[in-house]
Amino acid sequence: MSFHSVISYYPALIREGVSDRKGVSLDHPRTRDAIYAERTRVLFVNDVDYYRERMIKIFKARNLDTVGVSCREDLLAALATFKADVILLDTQAPNAEDIYCIQQIKKRHPLCEIIVLTAHADMDLSIRILESGAFAYLLKPINMDCLIARLSDARDNKILHTPPTDPEGPKPAFTIRFKNKLLDFLGITSGLRPVLKHPQ
Repeated sequence: MSFHSVISYYPALIREGVSDRKGVSLDHPRTRDAIYAERTRVLFVNDVDYYRERMIKIFKARNLDTVGVSCREDLLAALATFKADVILLDTQAPNAEDIYCIQQIKKRHPLCEIIVLTAHADMDLSIRILESGAFAYLLKPINMDCLIARLSDARDNKILHTPPTDPEGPKPAFTIRFKNKLLDFLGITSGLRPVLKHPQ
């Protein structure tokens, strides 16, 4: 099996369930309307200034709240003030320092998801990066729609694992779907359904 094949199917990498034709998961936990009303916050790391600024403009045009930094040191400093949902680490060839950086980020910000974007196809390294806590290891060149979809997947994963502040509020997506399917099966119309605090 080729490297690209394993990258496409390695469970720890994709974690996206059933997908539609655009590659966007059909099983996302989109139950927290207040959270989803906010733009996804992306911290983009790349050491080439003109490329970084170009990508930031593209992300902002896609309605992503994006901040860019040039190195790992600036990344750690930026996390103190910018509450990123997803870190996009764009590097030519990931190394042991990148793995250590990912581990430190996950220790300090366990809910922040990390995507590594690189042109370096290395099976062993990709597995080590995923095992260190990264959400995905993506190879360049990559279609922009696919990249945006992966950023969305990563944010969905963060929201799924974020404990609700209200002990009774938002329920997992599958609970809401099951409740609605049960009401449909019982023939209870929307007008007769009880008012729920949770989005449906």
